[in-house]
Amino acid sequence: MPRKPGITDDIIIDMYNKSLTVQFPDVPAEFLPSFVRGVIDGDGWVDHEGYTMNVTSASKSFAEQLHFIFQTWELNSMIIVNQTKTGNPIYRVWVKGKDHLITLSKLIYKVEIGEYLTYKRINMSQHCKEQMSYLKYLLNHKNFEIINRIKKN
Repeated sequence: MPRKPGITDDIIIDMYNKSLTVQFPDVPAEFLPSFVRGVIDGDGWVDHEGYTMNVTSASKSFAEQLHFIFQTWELNSMIIVNQTKTGNPIYRVWVKGKDHLITLSKLIYKVEIGEYLTYKRINMSQHCKEQMSYLKYLLNHKNFEIINRIKKN
């Protein structure tokens, strides 16, 4: 596939290097849960049974900051370092335990953004009757829709 005009090797290398060194931004406390929600929606994975979640980053600094936030929220969290096929480190920030995922869900989904639910939110919330009742209410009475469904074969 040909490159668009103006996209040089230096630009591509610079973009790649930024992903390795991106810093966690200085987010005001009142917006931190929504920011973390965006990180999880973008770079996170939640297992379908609702017991574990992780966020993957190429930046050690970003992963450490996110881990620190999870610790301040008293979540059972850890960082695991893996390697890509090319030998570069990747950092997975984990939250484990259904009660910890319920707590995380309550923190990051306190504010509704848009009229949709993601599978990540549903998976995180499934062990809490109160949250699941609320999600069913949004689907049945507020015309919310589920996006990003995982298709099962």
